[in-house]
Amino acid sequence: MEKKVNDQDKEQGYKVCECGHGVHLLQAGFDIDLHPCEQCGEHVADKDEFFRMNDGADILSK
Repeated sequence: MEKKVNDQDKEQGYKVCECGHGVHLLQAGFDIDLHPCEQCGEHVADKDEFFRMNDGADILSK
């Protein structure tokens, strides 16, 4: 399965799985565990955990 990654995905550093259950990390610097996605089998971060972590990082950076 080929992941289609556009420039916006590369810039933000992640892409949500095609199946919508996980997040592919495209850049280093994320401190989050990866696991095989239950739907597509790719190694991804948990979508809910990833976005909770990113919300906290955004708040701290302001």
